[in-house]
Amino acid sequence: MASPVPVPPRPTPERPIGLLVALAFGPIVAVFVVLFVYRGFVGDEDAPRPKKSVGIVAVPDVPEPPEPPEPPEPPEPFEDIDDDDIEELAKVEGTGDDGSGKGFDAALSLGGPQIMLIAGSGRSVKKLCTAESKVTITGDQNTVELVGECNAVIVFGDHNTIRSEKSASLLVAGDHNHVRVARIRQIVLRGSHGVVEYEASYDEGGAPRIDKKGHTNSVRQVAAADG
Repeated sequence: MASPVPVPPRPTPERPIGLLVALAFGPIVAVFVVLFVYRGFVGDEDAPRPKKSVGIVAVPDVPEPPEPPEPPEPPEPFEDIDDDDIEELAKVEGTGDDGSGKGFDAALSLGGPQIMLIAGSGRSVKKLCTAESKVTITGDQNTVELVGECNAVIVFGDHNTIRSEKSASLLVAGDHNHVRVARIRQIVLRGSHGVVEYEASYDEGGAPRIDKKGHTNSVRQVAAADG
């Protein structure tokens, strides 16, 4: 009987060590890689995050604009004037801008703190008025120009030519005076042969108060002068 032929064992293929290591640790490495990438995008919820600074811009205090000043009260016209008032005014001695003439006292009812006296004769005078100015003209044959707003213009002299831009009151107690005023609130005539011309009322849309006594006095409204 023949003996069986021995079958040689199959050779075991050699497996490299690196492959085995890769197969053993590959899934673990993959897990760490996935976690690393995930935290890179999403972030670690437990990890402290830098606080976001809230930018607070300091706004400087802007002062409120000042309230506009109230307009000054317009000067009031004369109260009712009678002949006794005018006589008392004419008796008051004062000093004119040329050192002579009659004036009126601030203590009188028609006076005030801003007294401007124009005396003398045959003069040509130009004065700047304010809303407090009370101008009295005592001389004769003068040419007077009053610029600005006057509180009152009082004429005691004769044969004067007077031009005023604006006045609350005009009193003409002398004779043969010619007065032209652009804007006027009250006109009082007590002399004779006086002429008063006005362009418009002191108050918009109103009409001046006219108190005309004496002889041959006239008051008329005229067109505004050019310039």
